[in-house]
Amino acid sequence: MSQEVSQTNCESKTVKDEKPNIRTNQYPRWKFPKKKYFFESSDNIFNYKAFDILKKTHINFDRYRNEVLLVVNVASFCTYTLQYHGLNELQSKFSNYGFHVLAFPCNQFGHQEPGESGKEIFNSLRYVRPGNDFKPNFQLFEKCDVNGENEIDLFKFLKSSCPSPVETYFSLNDLIYTPYKSSDVRWNFEKFLINKHGKVVMRFQHDATPKEIEPFIEVLLNNGNLADLKKAAEFLPIKNN
Repeated sequence: MSQEVSQTNCESKTVKDEKPNIRTNQYPRWKFPKKKYFFESSDNIFNYKAFDILKKTHINFDRYRNEVLLVVNVASFCTYTLQYHGLNELQSKFSNYGFHVLAFPCNQFGHQEPGESGKEIFNSLRYVRPGNDFKPNFQLFEKCDVNGENEIDLFKFLKSSCPSPVETYFSLNDLIYTPYKSSDVRWNFEKFLINKHGKVVMRFQHDATPKEIEPFIEVLLNNGNLADLKKAAEFLPIKNN
């Protein structure tokens, strides 16, 4: 990157006994990967690929080498769908510095992504929510499963790279998959931050806003490492709970 980005002080288990509808803000808003896995695993996001949302192009993530990524599972009819605006803002602000939002529509949480095609999903975003002719300016991929028997390999990698910030679940009646695992994505708009080497460096729960993640993106764009991210987190006005 030729120009520095300004810093802004930034086992599988059974859940039948879990209490439904636990308030997730009791838990940290983000988690860092376990050091042992982070430094010893040779796997990275560049080993994976996925079709774009219109199923026209098979995109190899090797194209994103030396760039910073934010991977998000999205849905069109969710309370958090309005985060699409913040994701657009992130993409606009940092696109010239080697940053990309990569979004994966998923219908496994409350059936909140019913669109059967990329066209239907785009129309939902444009005319319903967020609406007002909204168009995402970042890459969306083919609708997929992020948990359960049919979860795609990319999300197996992401989830194994960093523990979930949230220890419990929403009502199990709203989860459209089995089996349940402690590494599961808990809801729509969970986010995985990836460094220039293709490694997951932070995992954010669903209600962490794109704006909250901005300082950490800046650290990575300025070639910061895991220690730098943890240091930045100490100075944020937002508490990690």
